[in-house]
Amino acid sequence: MSRLQGCHCDTVLDCDVISVTTCNLVDGTILRPANSWISADTINGSHNSSHSYHVSSQCPFDYCLPYSSYLNLSTPDMQCQFNRSGVLCGHCQQGLSAVFGSSQCKKCSNIYLFIMIPIAIAGIVLVMMLFVLKLTVTNGTINTFIFYVNIVNTNNSTLLPNCHSPICVLLFIFNLDLGIETCFYNNMSDYSKTCLQLAFPLYLIMIALALIMGSRYSSKVQRLTARRGLHVLATLFLLSYAKILSMVCHVLFFYTQITHLPSRHTQLFWSIDTSVELFGGRFTTLFVICILIFLLLMSFNILLLFTRQLLRFKFVNTFKPLLDPYLSSYKDKYFYWTGLQLLIRALFFSLSALDTKVSLLSGIIFTAILLCVQGVLWPFKSRLNNLLESFILLNLLLAYVITLYNYPNNVNSTATQYLILVVLVYFMFFIMYTCITTLYSNAAQQLKDVVHSHFIRWRIWKKSRTFEMTDNQIPDVTFNYKDFREPLIAVTD
Repeated sequence: MSRLQGCHCDTVLDCDVISVTTCNLVDGTILRPANSWISADTINGSHNSSHSYHVSSQCPFDYCLPYSSYLNLSTPDMQCQFNRSGVLCGHCQQGLSAVFGSSQCKKCSNIYLFIMIPIAIAGIVLVMMLFVLKLTVTNGTINTFIFYVNIVNTNNSTLLPNCHSPICVLLFIFNLDLGIETCFYNNMSDYSKTCLQLAFPLYLIMIALALIMGSRYSSKVQRLTARRGLHVLATLFLLSYAKILSMVCHVLFFYTQITHLPSRHTQLFWSIDTSVELFGGRFTTLFVICILIFLLLMSFNILLLFTRQLLRFKFVNTFKPLLDPYLSSYKDKYFYWTGLQLLIRALFFSLSALDTKVSLLSGIIFTAILLCVQGVLWPFKSRLNNLLESFILLNLLLAYVITLYNYPNNVNSTATQYLILVVLVYFMFFIMYTCITTLYSNAAQQLKDVVHSHFIRWRIWKKSRTFEMTDNQIPDVTFNYKDFREPLIAVTD
């Protein structure tokens, strides 16, 4: 590396794209800036060799080392973390697989495919639990809790950086993530991982749709669903919204640019997996699918936001059964509240892509505004749900403030984790309470039905015994004709 040997690394690399001004002549390394990516190619000329540099001032999230480090340009993978390699550390090293739940690459085996069995069972259990316990969006508590876990999970890199505690595992599970680092099969790429992230939410929605369709042809399924199919379907969509939106936005909008020096021309890469050719066959297929999903999400969001105005159109009225579960817990004037919260989810997702400090400040401002508006309007019909949403928004605001306070120290905030734990524990107790009361009411109703049926049978039996007469039971009746004789008529002269 002639430039390094002469310690003239600043002549090319010290530019408006990236600044490298420190060289180590002993081992031929340079001090690379934090979270950046640099590599070099040797160009052999007729008299001497030179270097062509490939630099990016911003590496994809969690792929490159987040701190400045010394780098030998002959081994560019040294600047990657989690066993990643390649351009912008955009794919796993040879023989390793992408892992769900993090950006890591680990050794994997095809035997991990058996993990899909408990995941499939968990999906069925979740859907059945929503049906049996009536944990749907018609209950305002569910709306508030889903909103909270979606926002916290969207900003987990800001509020809970490098968090591996049970609190974070619970948070991921409530957002329909695995919550643990695992792979599915050997040599799974980041492209396949991205596609599979859509599988579980779609699987849950398919189960709910199958039960709704089955209720039309089976009386047993109809008794099980008890006409709550659309409520459960609406709940699953709300649970999946943030996860699907996050995945779609990563596919559509997040690209990484690399600049080639000294010729200074740029090239775009897909930040999720830089080994996938941009707008090639595989990427274009996923891109088109995500465009369609994004348009569907935004259309439904607009429909919820302007429900009262759009219901005057006959075409929109056909979708009213799908909208009713979202609207039933709110006052008539505030039917737009669910749509507003969906837009806020997208807003917070956009904020999470900013610089950490800017993201925290923006989160504090928008959470405070939302808390004030909610405190004035009180959109829920139930006073308890209004108080609960105010408490949860205040909890979220405190979590942002505490994280911003600890930001200069660059440490995880235990207080933030405890604040999030309070909400998670409350909701778990709410589920337990709902489960107990539902099972108790069902058992009491069944006992009442049994007692009632036995009482009816006893009354019928008693009545039948009263009117049942045999020859031996015919009573003796003495007929006295004198009692029925007409009285003598007194005749007077």
